[in-house]
Amino acid sequence: MVEGLKEALQYITGLKAKSMEPKLVEIEGRTYCTDNDLTRYHRFPMASDIEVNTLTALVDYIKGKPEELRESSIIHVVSPTKVLLYSGLIDERNRETLIDARAIVNEFSFDSYYDQERFLIELQANFVETDDLITIMQVAGNIKSGTTANYSDDGVSQKTTIKTGVELADVIVPNRTAGEFLCVPHQGCRTGTGI
Repeated sequence: MVEGLKEALQYITGLKAKSMEPKLVEIEGRTYCTDNDLTRYHRFPMASDIEVNTLTALVDYIKGKPEELRESSIIHVVSPTKVLLYSGLIDERNRETLIDARAIVNEFSFDSYYDQERFLIELQANFVETDDLITIMQVAGNIKSGTTANYSDDGVSQKTTIKTGVELADVIVPNRTAGEFLCVPHQGCRTGTGI
């Protein structure tokens, strides 16, 4: 009985090996290979797309490399920052992506954390310079974060002062309220709000 089981397993293993051998199949005049899936012979190999960051590079490619283009091409404007160049349809009704042009746009992400240096760079790159922006940059540029330690020794006793956290250096921030100012009521203010 054990010998019969051994022969059955060998037969099944042989069937598996036979089924794994690639076979050529012709369907409607087209030749396919059954390796892992139906792969068509004489299929056009698809090139990987070229990634660029300007529309000028896209135009230069079209003008400079006409031999790489097929008979027809399509330019697809996906968004204000993304443009794709497709080839015309090939045999199996597919399109090849030739160029992927994506603009590099500075955008200030209000929901993200920026370290001090990056925050100042993003402010300068993404906002119009006004007096308010300059004031914000002065305040942000004068914040000190960290731990400082001061030690003193007078020969009799020692003193240690350690500061941890955030400290703001002196920055003059103008009061920008239009026609309003703060006053203390007993000084006889005529306009504004009392404190």
